[in-house]
Amino acid sequence: MTRREGGMGKRGGWSVDERQGGPFNNPFAALAPAAETDDTPAAVDTAPERGAVSAEVECPKKVHLRQERKGRGGKTVTVVGGLGLGAASLAAWARQVRQALGCGASVEGETLVVQGDQRERLRDFWQARGVRVSGA
Repeated sequence: MTRREGGMGKRGGWSVDERQGGPFNNPFAALAPAAETDDTPAAVDTAPERGAVSAEVECPKKVHLRQERKGRGGKTVTVVGGLGLGAASLAAWARQVRQALGCGASVEGETLVVQGDQRERLRDFWQARGVRVSGA
């Protein structure tokens, strides 16, 4: 039985899907969890902890913070220099700063540029990770 007689409108009745046991089509039926069996492996949470940096990313020993405004259309930015890291590590740290501080951060050359005057928040960010901080 694929259609019920009568129903609503010009098109006929409601569609009945015998596999789902009801008069309506459930688009989320395939997402429903199957019955648990003994041979089904338990779900493992492999997502990294928020704010954690992966093991292959280098951690700088010392950073230098400074505030800049020139050449940026009057916008204030905080520049994190003296990292001495590669491009991949700088990109990973920029991502971590963006997530932790909730502001824009990008890589320019060998420095990390954070939008706004974030010196105090960056000082706390780096000190929590065991990095020495110098500068403004």
